[in-house]
Amino acid sequence: MNETEFYGFDEEVFDQRVDAMRAHAWTRIVMWPQLWSEFKTPPNHAWNWNSVPFRRNYADVIPNDQHGVYTFAIDPRVAQHPLLYLVTYVGKAEQMTLHDRFLSYFNERRHLKRPHIRNFLRKYDGFVMFSFCPVTDVSEISEIEDELISALIPRLCRQYPSKVSAMVRAFDF
Repeated sequence: MNETEFYGFDEEVFDQRVDAMRAHAWTRIVMWPQLWSEFKTPPNHAWNWNSVPFRRNYADVIPNDQHGVYTFAIDPRVAQHPLLYLVTYVGKAEQMTLHDRFLSYFNERRHLKRPHIRNFLRKYDGFVMFSFCPVTDVSEISEIEDELISALIPRLCRQYPSKVSAMVRAFDF
């Protein structure tokens, strides 16, 4: 079936779908192997990632006594493909526990403190994954977050470590 047959070529329906597609198009998705290869794990840190759908009923799975780093990712859930994520945000739970940080985003969804995060969580509701990695040495959390942000250049981050900050600002020009 070609596009004309699919839409029965109804121009209005076609135009609506094009507009909807534009509403979900993102600029500045960076996929740069050099940055990935420069990623450095701090000594003595073990990666122990867990992922849950970003739904309030998964809060009990998130540790209430640990700090660490976390990501938001889009999971399109197409064809049960196991590795179809796009990491869109990297954050840290340094002052709060991972559990409390997870829950704090449900309040943020109702406010405009960070409208780009609010918009993302609402727009992709049902397709967002929250992945978290506990960090035993709390003094390493900021360094680990910086390394992850520098390697992944997540679209929704607004502050970037110095080693990539100028490049990101130049790219967005």
